[in-house]
Amino acid sequence: CSHEPTTPEAKRQRGDEIVRKMSDRLRGATSFTVQAVDTRERMRGGQKVALNTTRQVTVRRPDRIAMQVTGDSDIKGWYDGQKLTFVSDAQKVWARVNAAATIDDTLDRLAERLAMPMPIADFLYSSPFDALIGSASTGGYVGRETVGGVVCAHLTYEHPGASWDLWVPEDG
Repeated sequence: CSHEPTTPEAKRQRGDEIVRKMSDRLRGATSFTVQAVDTRERMRGGQKVALNTTRQVTVRRPDRIAMQVTGDSDIKGWYDGQKLTFVSDAQKVWARVNAAATIDDTLDRLAERLAMPMPIADFLYSSPFDALIGSASTGGYVGRETVGGVVCAHLTYEHPGASWDLWVPEDG
């Protein structure tokens, strides 16, 4: 007998449990660093080009973020609970704007008002589960996979307009 879920409902339930545990752990951390590598398509000169970036974001709750984006972009940024500052040494530009009082509201402001995509933002919110899983979400647990020598639970979800996969270590 396998303990692996077999029905779509059981897979959804197992996936949601794993995302909730991960969310609770991130919510309880006073500081943590996330690194992500992503590829996005963007129009440049009338052609689609792939942009490859590595993002490293350090969060110190309740009101501090430091970020660095390298690769096809070169941006450093800081949020100090009052101001949001961005610097691009390569382009020799910087910007500082008033920020919201919380990390959650600042992330919302980045997305809505400044149209600044931050693919890992969902993990930085006070409740990553609420940011990642919505009422229109489908999917859940896929199975166990080894990534970099670590046994992980593989999850996949779809939303209107987005689909994503997540590998969460089963231990630790």
